[in-house]
Amino acid sequence: MMRGESSKAENKNTKQKGYIYSIGFFGGLFASLTAYIAHIINFVPFGPGMIWQLWPTYEQTAWMRRYPGHLLSIVLISLLSVFIAWLYYALFRKKQNVWFGIWFGIALWVLLFIGLHSLIPGVKSVHELGWNTNIVFLSIFALYGLFVGYSIYYESELHEKGRG
Repeated sequence: MMRGESSKAENKNTKQKGYIYSIGFFGGLFASLTAYIAHIINFVPFGPGMIWQLWPTYEQTAWMRRYPGHLLSIVLISLLSVFIAWLYYALFRKKQNVWFGIWFGIALWVLLFIGLHSLIPGVKSVHELGWNTNIVFLSIFALYGLFVGYSIYYESELHEKGRG
């Protein structure tokens, strides 16, 4: 491979990595903002600020339970979503089916609300949350999985075909 070809390949690889960061960040931003809006209009009993309940001084720190805490948690969730996008890229980037992304999002919901439920104090179990809350969060996670999954598949295909 000549030097110019190597430089082009590195540029494409860097560009694709940038897309994965963007897909992850904006997917997390969309999902956490949607969850916050659902919380504001009382569709769900808690918003993205629930992640602060893991913090030891949550009960003594009022800002974590209010607007600034929710905004900071939206940013934090968006950043954590980048790692989830990289995980999807590493494991499933060749999966073309849109249902695969939806199932990925639902699997994340299961992991968070059933698997890791006991680590988040103050959040009720899936059975106690009720149908409305579970359906809203399942929908948000399914849309998140669809966005991340199909966007990563699309960018991977563009990259492999040389158009990315």
